[in-house]
Amino acid sequence: MALETNELGGGYQVSDERTLELGGQLGEAVDLMRVALGECHSLAAIYAKTPTAEEIHSE
Repeated sequence: MALETNELGGGYQVSDERTLELGGQLGEAVDLMRVALGECHSLAAIYAKTPTAEEIHSE
């Protein structure tokens, strides 16, 4: 991994290759989170249905 000192700010500059590699990894992680979110929504639609007005107001 190539890190170079940034003389202007004293920070580090990452190579373009490493930046693209990290971007790809983050993209994959986001894709997996989208799939997980879709699964959560599907399960919620089955198991956590909104109660009817009768269910809310009955004793």
